[in-house]
Amino acid sequence: MKVIENYIHGKNPIEKEALRLKIQAKNLKPHIWKNVDLNFFNLDASKPFLELGCGVAAQTKDLLEKLPYNISIYGVDVDPVQIKFAKKELKNKRCSFHVMDGRYLNYPNNFFCGAYVSWVLEHMTYNDSIRCLKELRRTIANGGTIMINTSYLEPKKSLIIKNKLSRFPTSCEKFLQLLLEWQRKKRKNSNLAARKNIFDILLKSGFKKEDISYNLKEMEFKTKEEISSWAEVIMKLFQSTAFQMNELDPNILHEIKQELDNSIYHSWHFGQVIAKIKKNK
Repeated sequence: MKVIENYIHGKNPIEKEALRLKIQAKNLKPHIWKNVDLNFFNLDASKPFLELGCGVAAQTKDLLEKLPYNISIYGVDVDPVQIKFAKKELKNKRCSFHVMDGRYLNYPNNFFCGAYVSWVLEHMTYNDSIRCLKELRRTIANGGTIMINTSYLEPKKSLIIKNKLSRFPTSCEKFLQLLLEWQRKKRKNSNLAARKNIFDILLKSGFKKEDISYNLKEMEFKTKEEISSWAEVIMKLFQSTAFQMNELDPNILHEIKQELDNSIYHSWHFGQVIAKIKKNK
């Protein structure tokens, strides 16, 4: 059974997609949580914490570890296939999983103490992202915090790979450019992950500039083990994406594989936003 079709990785069988997401989550975990001060989140144990776009619960396990033990987690996702997998995969009394559209959250005002949104906005249209963030502002209590991670899809900036000849390979950059063009054409998505667009979406959702913190995080992989592990993440990510991009030249994946096999250094950037919920009393 496949995950939802308008999801860019949606032609992957659920078991294969879940494995990809688990490997990705394991590699990204130390970089996502580096220098993140949970004391700033102002968590209220009387209210649950929301993970929007939880998917197969690949990162829910990290939230269970990072959040205080008395905080319960509601994982929501629009895809019933992934939610079904999450319920089977992660059985913990602190967690519950629900099929729900992030644009129309079926929860009352001020229900949550905070929210985690990771690798979600880049899969949405501009207007849908605004609608989704407005819902988060509505359902999170005053003083709560939203943490957002987004892929920073900028060719020649987001992904740097050096091969044994110290040249910057072109196939990975070409793939990212094709992905951006596909988003604009098929999803009417003008690279929501770019920093200026993230700020614009947050401001139009009701957040104030002074309540938004943006950090462009860089991950570096230098040892043979680190490079090999991250190359697996990149290859699986590109492969799953390529299935949806039907017009893509199939040879590019072979070229990317060769570049990754001969690489001696990787650097990958992603954007992290921490935004405070402030409401007029």
